Amino acid sequence: MHAIDPFLDLAAPHGLAFDQAGGVFRVPLAGAYGFHSAMKLVGVTTAFCLLRAALAGLAPPPRDQIRIDSGHPGSGMEDTFEYFTRCVSTGRYKRRAFEAGLRIAGAEGVFRWRITVGDTVRDLTLRDGVVPAVLFTAVPPDAMPARLAYQHEVASAMLAAEPMALFDVVAEQTA
Repeated sequence: MHAIDPFLDLAAPHGLAFDQAGGVFRVPLAGAYGFHSAMKLVGVTTAFCLLRAALAGLAPPPRDQIRIDSGHPGSGMEDTFEYFTRCVSTGRYKRRAFEAGLRIAGAEGVFRWRITVGDTVRDLTLRDGVVPAVLFTAVPPDAMPARLAYQHEVASAMLAAEPMALFDVVAEQTA
């Protein structure tokens, strides 16, 4: 069994909807876990939940209408943004040095994002306690099964939450 297998089962019912050529298509979360691989699965889940919150209440947008300014440079998040929106490879993703926002010991940057979807801009920060700081500490190889089980527990709780339950809205505007 591969390390991501339990996450694929967890992800099965989840995905995001986008407009493409006048029709709506769904991009499944399970593909994001496979796209990234095994070590940053909570980062993948966090990015998915962030996109889910940013898109909440909006009609499915074309992917090319999404821009992301990110205060956290985690590869799990960047890979997930790319998988769902293609914003990294098309120049619509930018790392940003936000002064305010959640900082987690051991992690780089600030857990804050400004996501633009068409004319709507949502500035969100992760709520304290959603992603435990222990996930940013190294573990020896023999502890990896326990770490993956804990990541699965954290990801499961995140996916079960309402989209906006994991984030605080710093600002929101619609043109």
